[in-house]
Amino acid sequence: MSLVGKEHGGPKSPEGPDAAYLDWAIDTKFRYLREGDWLPLLVRFKPPAAEGEEAGSLERFIRLDWLNKSFENDVVIPDLIRRAIKRTPSLRQSKQFDFCALWVRRERMTDLALDASWKRTILSADLGPPINLADGLGRSGIHLNVAQPPEGVRSKSR
Repeated sequence: MSLVGKEHGGPKSPEGPDAAYLDWAIDTKFRYLREGDWLPLLVRFKPPAAEGEEAGSLERFIRLDWLNKSFENDVVIPDLIRRAIKRTPSLRQSKQFDFCALWVRRERMTDLALDASWKRTILSADLGPPINLADGLGRSGIHLNVAQPPEGVRSKSR
């Protein structure tokens, strides 16, 4: 994210990911996006450090260890990604795989984009249309365009 300054009125910074559409959405306080509590993002990331570790880049990234703990209930890796990694050894072991899908709470996206953990890890972010995640959907049950947030996190019904 390239926003700095009080209430995002400050100058753009070269720090952070390339995310023109996301920058625009934050600048306009999401008023031109459809309703939905969660924002789907396709992100490209800097592979997390892994000295002496067998896991590949994507497998390490989805642990979210790179993320500031204050956002742990606001960022979700879709089960579709988690299952693909588990079932596909080439994905699990690849050191070069550097993109992933994320769900981010709409109300926390601005704070997340300004956070140092985001800026040092995310290289680019493409925003999709907001959605509402289904309440009560089991971790193993996925429906088209729906994912389950982490345990203890519930989406708001609209």
